[in-house]
Amino acid sequence: MDIKDFENQLLVINNEAEQKKKDLIIRYCRENAKYKVGDIIEDRTGKILVTRQRASYNFKEPVPIYDGQVLKKNGEPTLYRDWE
Repeated sequence: MDIKDFENQLLVINNEAEQKKKDLIIRYCRENAKYKVGDIIEDRTGKILVTRQRASYNFKEPVPIYDGQVLKKNGEPTLYRDWE
C-alpha cells in the first residue's frame, strides 16, 4: 500500500461515514417530527399545509424543517399573486 491507496481508502471511509450520519439525522427527524406531510400548522399569524419535511442539524440535536403552502382563513391555498 502506498500513500495514494491510503488516501483513497480514507476518502471512501469518510464518505460512507458522512452518508450514515445524514441517514441517521433524517431517520431521527422523521421519527420525532411533530407534524407530518399533509398536516396543517396553525398559529396566530396564519396556517400552513405541510408539503415537505427536511432535516437540519444544529450541533445540539437534529431538528425537522417544514415546507408548505400558506392557506387563507377559509383553508384554501394562497396563490402567489394573492400576496401582492
